[in-house]
Amino acid sequence: MPDGGIETVFDLGGLLRLIEERMGCEARDLLEEWIRPDSDAEAYIAYLEKEVEALKVRHLDTMKALREQSETITGLIREKDIDRVKLSHAAGSISMITWREINVG
Repeated sequence: MPDGGIETVFDLGGLLRLIEERMGCEARDLLEEWIRPDSDAEAYIAYLEKEVEALKVRHLDTMKALREQSETITGLIREKDIDRVKLSHAAGSISMITWREINVG
């Protein structure tokens, strides 16, 4: 404080009171305007959080599909006689999944 005193502020209300006492109502009003939540920003953040969640779900589904095809290929490779048609289908599925993720997203 200008007079050398110490003021302890415990919450936002106390800070606003102190600003009003030392700097006036206009300074307090300006600060309140700056810190007021912006409803547009909150809506946009909620939208982005929803989009991120949808992307997480899509990513998990894609990884599960790739894992399934990988397990199919592993099983085919372990067989004594490799079924090239099944192996080709599994490889084609992986190719389609990865193409879709890269190009369509």
